[in-house]
Amino acid sequence: EKVDMLTLIAGLFLIARGTMHKKIRHVFKIFDFDKDGSISVQELIIMFQICAISLCHLTGHPCSVDLKRDMEQVARKMFDKFGPDENRLTRRQIVSMILGCAETKIILRIFSDKKSTKLKKMGP
Repeated sequence: EKVDMLTLIAGLFLIARGTMHKKIRHVFKIFDFDKDGSISVQELIIMFQICAISLCHLTGHPCSVDLKRDMEQVARKMFDKFGPDENRLTRRQIVSMILGCAETKIILRIFSDKKSTKLKKMGP
């Protein structure tokens, strides 16, 4: 299965060294297609879908046929938390929203550098 460049870049940002906050900020910049400092629900859906697919490819996990639908539901649910009048969310709102969501925290923690940093500090 082929992987497009956007999927590859998003995945590399997610597995690169750095804090979860920085990873989300970098991925946000990729999916803020009109570069206005905020993203729409459609951009958030695309961001979640591409990131999930990318992580599957990079980790060797199979991508289920329901993955895109599931990511769309998560994105819409998270977007709706800010109210029906919001049609765009800022980077700060997105970072806060993703880091505050139990499901995304579990996924992002797998790719966090915190464990390796703690181990280095504890070593000789």
